[in-house]
Amino acid sequence: MAREPAGDRTRTASVGPDRIHELARRRACDEALVIDRLVETLRLASFRSFLASTVVSMSAIVPSVLDMVGSDVPSALQRIRPGHLWPRSTSRAGRSPASSALGRKDLVWPMRIGDAVMADGILAWVEAAILGSSLDIVLRAGGVELATYAGVARLQVDDRLPDTVLSACEGRPLDQIVDHPLLRGRGYVVDGAYQARDASVLTFDVGRRSLEMPWRP
Repeated sequence: MAREPAGDRTRTASVGPDRIHELARRRACDEALVIDRLVETLRLASFRSFLASTVVSMSAIVPSVLDMVGSDVPSALQRIRPGHLWPRSTSRAGRSPASSALGRKDLVWPMRIGDAVMADGILAWVEAAILGSSLDIVLRAGGVELATYAGVARLQVDDRLPDTVLSACEGRPLDQIVDHPLLRGRGYVVDGAYQARDASVLTFDVGRRSLEMPWRP
């Protein structure tokens, strides 16, 4: 039987239990990282397959909001990642507190399935999100917050409007009440108005557009 060279025996003997433990720990950490990346890749593939089967439309103002921050719909879809509750929960979360003000008793804002921050700057913060079967946005800029769901928009104005002014908003063109480049000349008409804590909220229709998902077979 061939004998192990003396030099090799010396090197093996010099590796103590602590060193062996450290090497094993590093190897396990490297393997865990590979496993985590594989799981993340598989989860994203499953998520995109789910979106391809379920998402069919977007609020019509979404492309304009994304363009305002130098992005577009394809880029937003590529960046969206699943929420931490997906896929255990994809059901609707409940009725919007604005349902009665909107005059839409059946208005339901579903649970957010996935999202991505598209801009986080001084002038604007924009997030793209999947709500139910719709691609929508949240925009915060200049003291207002615009949120959409399936063609319905909610505009929150940080400076509360007087109650007398707010009560007269319904039926009026939105750009006569709130001056914002994104809202000018679009023909939006206020169909609901109410006070919410330290802000005033206006609701209006922005319309829906069909959406072709890039992962749809």
